[in-house]
Amino acid sequence: MSMADEGVYVSRRRRVQRRKKALVAVVGMAAVLGGAGYGVTAWKAARESPIMSDLGALAPTATPSSESPSPSPAARSAKPAPAPRWTGARLVGVPQKARPSPTPTPAGRADDAVAAAQVSRLLQARRPAGTLVAASEAITVATEAGPDGTTIRIVAARYDLTARGDMLWAADNGQAFADVRCTQNLVIDAKAQVRPGMMLCWRASAGRSVVAVATSVYGRPPAASISGAIDRAWRRLSQ
Repeated sequence: MSMADEGVYVSRRRRVQRRKKALVAVVGMAAVLGGAGYGVTAWKAARESPIMSDLGALAPTATPSSESPSPSPAARSAKPAPAPRWTGARLVGVPQKARPSPTPTPAGRADDAVAAAQVSRLLQARRPAGTLVAASEAITVATEAGPDGTTIRIVAARYDLTARGDMLWAADNGQAFADVRCTQNLVIDAKAQVRPGMMLCWRASAGRSVVAVATSVYGRPPAASISGAIDRAWRRLSQ
């Protein structure tokens, strides 16, 4: 073998060794890269598997809240004004005016006329003979305002106003309230009739008597109020 041939052989052997080293490096690199590629491929395969798909379908999804935002503390403290409540007699929470005076009905006006006529009739009663009381003091007339629009006309005398039956327009003996008798059955124009808005009450003795005629725009006058008015007038007569 010549020197030239020997040089060619050595050069070829070195190239073969370098190729082997390069091949080993490439194989090692491929192994490393192959492991990484396997990991990526395995992750992709697991991600695309039916199990992962099912888990993804079961995972809760965020939905927009349907609840309205809670009011701020200032908004909660600002409460609306309470609505007026209707109680039947008056409206709570709404200013009320003074109770208006009731408008007299035609029946009420008629009762007032009858009451005034009864008082006029009693004033025509003659004093018994021998009465020592002066004429100015023998008989008095007063008017009191009772509850619920009741008007009480009171005629008091130091003798018996009921001695003559035609002076008192009672159609019966009335109902007793202690020492007072009251009735709503009156003789008007020679006919007995019940007056729902009137009441005639009286108390009499030989030395004194009190007659009261009450009318009310609300119906039957209260007998207790009339009886009280008669008792007060009766005590004044004894003074």
